[in-house]
Amino acid sequence: MRQRLLESFFLGGFECSTHLRRAGRRLDLIAATAHDQFALADYERLKTQGIRVAREGVRWHLVEAKSGRLDFSSVLPIVQAAQATDTQVIWDLCHFGWPEHLDILKPEFVARLAEYAAAFANWLRKIQGANRRILGGDAHDDAEGVIAAAVEDDDELEFSLVMVLEIARVIAEHRFDAPLFVIGRDEEQEAWIWHV
Repeated sequence: MRQRLLESFFLGGFECSTHLRRAGRRLDLIAATAHDQFALADYERLKTQGIRVAREGVRWHLVEAKSGRLDFSSVLPIVQAAQATDTQVIWDLCHFGWPEHLDILKPEFVARLAEYAAAFANWLRKIQGANRRILGGDAHDDAEGVIAAAVEDDDELEFSLVMVLEIARVIAEHRFDAPLFVIGRDEEQEAWIWHV
């Protein structure tokens, strides 16, 4: 019998945008909704509705407030709440926000994103234990993980593939067994999945 990828058909999601507005003000929707303070209660509410999976965000601008120094302590309360409620988490590592010292239009951005993703996977593995899926999952004997990039058009597809392949390279260096997927829609809005 094949193991299910997700523990429930329906997913919960917590908005995690952290983009910097033109006026210089950063939005942090995890803080604005106080999900970082009430993650345990939020997960318990999902559980009462039979929802066992949640999409969560890691606020990269907090994790790497100083260039090259990663501190995942802002994620710890959310990880602990997920563990306490046995909620399966799909981690969103870069949702409309990155540290101010990085430029998304520079080639090194992709490498920095990959390094950050690998560092998060290492940190999460230490917190959750080696028998947990990294970046997407439930207890599993081979500690496999899933990384996905969702895309809407050809330009995004090209950029997402570059990011996914760079992340794959970094993850391979760390010997993670992580299947990679790119998920998108064609012109007729038909969904497709490409396994990397």
